[in-house]
Amino acid sequence: FSYGQYHHSNDIKCSARATWFVMETVFRRDADAQRKGMIMVLFFTGIDSMSRTLQELFLTKCSQLSRSLPVRHCAVHICYNLPQAKVFIGILLLRMTKQSRHRHRSHLGSHIESLWTLQGFGIPPAVLPIKDNGNPSTGPFRKYLDMIAAEEEDGRIHALVSESTIEYPLQGDILLGRGRPYNLFNTHLTAIVDENLEAYKTCGHGKKGTLCQSIVVTLKGNGSRFLKRKEDPMQGWEEVSDAVAEDKVGHAFRSKFSLVRRRERKAQKAALNM
Repeated sequence: FSYGQYHHSNDIKCSARATWFVMETVFRRDADAQRKGMIMVLFFTGIDSMSRTLQELFLTKCSQLSRSLPVRHCAVHICYNLPQAKVFIGILLLRMTKQSRHRHRSHLGSHIESLWTLQGFGIPPAVLPIKDNGNPSTGPFRKYLDMIAAEEEDGRIHALVSESTIEYPLQGDILLGRGRPYNLFNTHLTAIVDENLEAYKTCGHGKKGTLCQSIVVTLKGNGSRFLKRKEDPMQGWEEVSDAVAEDKVGHAFRSKFSLVRRRERKAQKAALNM
């Protein structure tokens, strides 16, 4: 990101939408990238050329982009050329996820110095869409958009999608899997599990299945679907049976119990050491 290119709020909003669209389509098509995650590299230059209002909007869009991308962050590298940007970057990190904060590295220096530093982390300059003068290069971005437009025009993407295929999960859907993007979509299930944790703990073994079944009925009644990825990621998602959905709810309860027990043991150990 280059601060000098943003002179209006619409510039920031359009840039955020375009970035999300490109990255979402890339990860939807690349199964290997979905498993391994991504490395985010941010270049902040010309911070003094933006108004405070635009800076606040830029912070908001960056944090929203970081949280909404359906893929985990292996690392986040932030390169900046002005010492006064350190406070700005600190605010940005506070708005990012805890995982992103733990895996970030900040690099202060000129554009060339930043490129040399990134090479030390295994990121060659050739893979970055940045020109030698530090400005972003739109050539690869435009080529990728042209490729997407050509594929959509030929109908190759839509031909892969059958009537039973769900191309994109919605916000209220429950995804079968671990980590991102699953945790971002399963907040409804997590909230219901927290509310019924004590009831699940006290009820007998035979009644646990009944409780899981009622939760599945409640979620589906509110419009949620239990989805899993097809073997071919290009084929999208498919809805699972009620039995699989109930097993997912039961697994959520067991995982929550394990987390609670670990926290209790950690608290007891800390109390004994005091």
